[in-house]
Amino acid sequence: TNATLLVRYACDGTKPASNHATVTVPSRNAAPTADIDRVAELLTVSDTAPEYWTENGWTAVPVDGLDLPGFYGKELAVREKYDSEHFASLPVLLILTRSLEASGTANGKPFSLTKTGTC
Repeated sequence: TNATLLVRYACDGTKPASNHATVTVPSRNAAPTADIDRVAELLTVSDTAPEYWTENGWTAVPVDGLDLPGFYGKELAVREKYDSEHFASLPVLLILTRSLEASGTANGKPFSLTKTGTC
């Protein structure tokens, strides 16, 4: 990417090669930075036009964040969308898990419970 190429039709034995044309291959956008709010269970992505992958293709990440509960235990890919001067960034793959923690007092005794798993 970010290169200039000269292309032309080759000669074929009866016709000479064509004049060349200049093609500029654009660079990629930088990969976005994802931030997960574990309390609100939202993914926010910092960049101009972030997208995430669904079975229907790339979809814009909502401005107020992507609701995560439907994505636990699955791969979630995010990227920065292409623009008039750049290809889309390479995707950033996230695998989301939910961590459950509890602590308190039961029968007058303190307890702490931690369970990490995939939902």
